[in-house]
Amino acid sequence: MKKVSWVLLFSMLFVIISPFANTTNASSNSLNLTDDYIVDYADYADIYIDGWDDKAFKTSENETIKKGIGLMEGAYPDAYVTYDISNLKYTTFETKISIDGNFKTGSLGNTEFVVYADNKQLFTKTFTNTTKSQKLELAIPKGTKEITIMAVWERGAKGSHRAIFGNPTLTNKLTAASAFNSISLNEDLLMGDESYFWDLYVSSWDDKPFKLSNGTLAGNGFGFDPQAYGDNVNWAEFDISDYKYTTLETTISIDKNWSTGDRGKTQFIIYADDEKIYSSTFVNDTALKKVKAAIPAGTKTVKLMAASDGGKTGKHAVIFADPILTNSLPQSPSSTKVSLHTIGYTDGSYAKYADEAIEYHWMDDAFQLADGSLEGYGYGMESLDGEEQWLQFYIKDYQHTTFEANVSLENKWRLSDKGSVDVYVIGDEKVLYKKTLTNHAPSEKISVNIPAGTSSLYLQTDYSSGNKGTQSVIFGNPYLVIKDTIKPYAPVVNTLGDQATAIKGNAELGSKVTVKKDNKVLAEAPVDGKGAFSIPIAKQKAGIELTVTAADKAGNISSNVKVTVKDQTPPAKPTVNTITSEATKVTGKAEGSSTVTIKAGSTKLGEAKADKDGKYSVAIKKQKPGVEISVTAKDAAGNISAAAKVKVTDKTPPAAPSVNEVTSESTKVTGKTEKNAVITVKAGSTKLGEAKADKDGKYSVSIKKQKPGVELSVTSKDAAGNVSKTTKVKVKDKTPPAAPKVDKVTKNSTKVTGKTEANSTVTVKAGSTKLGEAKANKEGKFSVSIKKQKQGKKLSVTAKDAAGNVSKATSVTVK
Repeated sequence: MKKVSWVLLFSMLFVIISPFANTTNASSNSLNLTDDYIVDYADYADIYIDGWDDKAFKTSENETIKKGIGLMEGAYPDAYVTYDISNLKYTTFETKISIDGNFKTGSLGNTEFVVYADNKQLFTKTFTNTTKSQKLELAIPKGTKEITIMAVWERGAKGSHRAIFGNPTLTNKLTAASAFNSISLNEDLLMGDESYFWDLYVSSWDDKPFKLSNGTLAGNGFGFDPQAYGDNVNWAEFDISDYKYTTLETTISIDKNWSTGDRGKTQFIIYADDEKIYSSTFVNDTALKKVKAAIPAGTKTVKLMAASDGGKTGKHAVIFADPILTNSLPQSPSSTKVSLHTIGYTDGSYAKYADEAIEYHWMDDAFQLADGSLEGYGYGMESLDGEEQWLQFYIKDYQHTTFEANVSLENKWRLSDKGSVDVYVIGDEKVLYKKTLTNHAPSEKISVNIPAGTSSLYLQTDYSSGNKGTQSVIFGNPYLVIKDTIKPYAPVVNTLGDQATAIKGNAELGSKVTVKKDNKVLAEAPVDGKGAFSIPIAKQKAGIELTVTAADKAGNISSNVKVTVKDQTPPAKPTVNTITSEATKVTGKAEGSSTVTIKAGSTKLGEAKADKDGKYSVAIKKQKPGVEISVTAKDAAGNISAAAKVKVTDKTPPAAPSVNEVTSESTKVTGKTEKNAVITVKAGSTKLGEAKADKDGKYSVSIKKQKPGVELSVTSKDAAGNVSKTTKVKVKDKTPPAAPKVDKVTKNSTKVTGKTEANSTVTVKAGSTKLGEAKANKEGKFSVSIKKQKQGKKLSVTAKDAAGNVSKATSVTVK
């Protein structure tokens, strides 16, 4: 357990900055950040390693933490430790943060825990007595060289918390964040001689932390407290000439501790050299803002400025937190402006107050334009005796073509009876601009062309007094400008369909794109940081022509781009009439003159053009029942409708069934037909039976025995109700006649007589010997001639009908 001492930290730094230090790679999955990796620290604070002097680190839940960093408030309300990880290829920073559980009773205020990767803030959170410890896993941006852990304290009545960063470790648990190339605007870049601040603070207000309007404590940045010396305009200027960054990023806020009561308003302003790149007015309840301001190419200095117009309670304290230079926005074009402050007024001027021209602000107030905004750059002109005033600027050495400024009466005093004032801009002896301002005149941004060869530029005011004296005039943000007269390139516009609700494309960076229809503005919007635009519009009808132009910041307008709205509305889904298995055409209705395509799966079956009324008829080959047909319509623009899907209905009857022989003895009709079809058997109109064929088409229909010669009709009906042609079959005679009745036969008989089936043939045999044969008459009587047979001989008598069926034999004994 040890507190970091000067000797210890000096030895650490000596080790770490040696060429042999920190050559570790991420061959293992984690690395504990021990004190060997510390390269910087807050020497004004109390920093402890692995425990306090007499106690172990304890989380707010009283869990002991054996390894880590403890931070205690010292001379200033913040403390930090920085680790060198430049040669360590890990992706994740892990630590457990907590206020120490041994020291969390009483009024101890708030503590902000902050983690930075180089200049990028990865994490910030405010802890109070009751906040639970938290495990952090933070993705490290690629290329990060340093990790900084920080605590910022807002002390309570009983003091402040002790902050713990337990077990700070590098791992590969998370995917590395995108690289973040940046540099901090710090005291090393601050140009003290070029800045104007009596009230500038770095990182804190000495005994209090910077407190943003949302309550977050900021441990890095710059603050202006105009209360201290009463200055109305303050700025800090930074030399960035050695860097090529494109963007200034910072969080701006009124300090929450100075945001109650009547404190007027404050203007946050950022300059890149002489060009204003950001401005915003804050009052007590204005929320903090995260600013990204594009820096013009070639910028040498940037200024963070605050113009304050206080109220009865005082003025705001303002914060520029974490100001950094990055490349997050595209490069802005080089500035063509030079401020009159840079040129400076000459001794030939006569606009003096206390022997000096009034620059930047009035004696006790900021410049306030008629619209209420505050200016941090500019000149104020007032005359106690009504005498004319002027400022002379020698501009012969400048090649600028235009003078720009915000001209206004001072807002706080303009409504009194102070008469009027004539405002002039004069080039040598030529009046370039003149306007008479009375107390209700709005502020005006003027742009005045300067004749070539002009040596001196004059800003002049002539006064007409009122009962309350004379007006005070502001020339806010006065510039010489090289006028841009080059048109932006014509916008590149994406295809615009009649279903589009936005027009998209690309135009010159910084330009504003305007869309017109019939010379009337339909919509307009600026391009984004990459030159892209997406402007919401109402849907337009196909064939309508729109005009698109781009205007740059100088007001130059590109050539017109004509855009014709394309038909991208597909036809409605076609209607389709029933398609049967017998159909050779698909018919229905679609969009007039569209092309109708018929497909089965991916196979194209046919195509035809609908008539002007949308009726169509497409020839196809017959399709099997159940096949799904898709029907689409394509209009002249090539838009294809959604597919109408129709299944082919079964209208093809089964083939006539095959029928096996049916006899007069049959009790079933059998055969083969379409599988699963229903077989019906009729005799005339009488239905004899019905049954379903099996999956192979075989069927068996139960019937009653039918008489020989009866004609049966057999049909097959499929699942769709289609009935086959009829198969007709006659019942074959397979019923033998009854055994004949035979009269008495004696030894003297030469005929065998009796009765049998009509018209049958009667045969008489003795054993296997045929004795005779004769045909019965229509009443069935028969008489068969035979030779006399011996007494006692047995004869057999049979009858055979016309179908060849033979009866059972009747046996008779000769008497």
